[in-house]
Amino acid sequence: MIFASNEPDNRDQANLTPAQAATVYKKYVQPFKGQAALASPAVTNGGGATGLGFLENFVGQCADCHFDIINVHHYVNRNEVNVEQAVSAVKTYLTRDVAAFKAKHSQFQNAKICLGEFWLWGASDDEGANYLRALLPWLDGNSEVACYQAFGGLWQGNFINNSGTGLSKSGQVYHDL
Repeated sequence: MIFASNEPDNRDQANLTPAQAATVYKKYVQPFKGQAALASPAVTNGGGATGLGFLENFVGQCADCHFDIINVHHYVNRNEVNVEQAVSAVKTYLTRDVAAFKAKHSQFQNAKICLGEFWLWGASDDEGANYLRALLPWLDGNSEVACYQAFGGLWQGNFINNSGTGLSKSGQVYHDL
């Protein structure tokens, strides 16, 4: 699998216009069609001109491009939602929003979904573990999802315990599921 630009819709990441992202895709990713699964640029779950709005404009610049994977990210803040609402938000994003985008664009109709990054920012270790317990089995059982990567923190205090000597509760759940 070949991934395209990481969050071109985020000024703190790739920070590209849709036209620039299309140029990069055509030059560096599209030539591998038929040799590897090709993933769209990974977009945030922001609204407006970011997220799927960015991808909409990107597709307009890359109409002849081929995609095997639609790569999306999903983050929510624990201060704004509880664990159950966060799980529901991911499911809704994938089954309603991403599915509608795929249905609208012929290049994506057979594409699987890669949830390239996701997490509940600001969650306690227990909340992070509960989030993963509720979400991972659903992702694993969803035939539309090709891959996923929890981005809960590959650093001390998140997936690594505070002392840096092993896995946190969230890290252990991610490891075990």
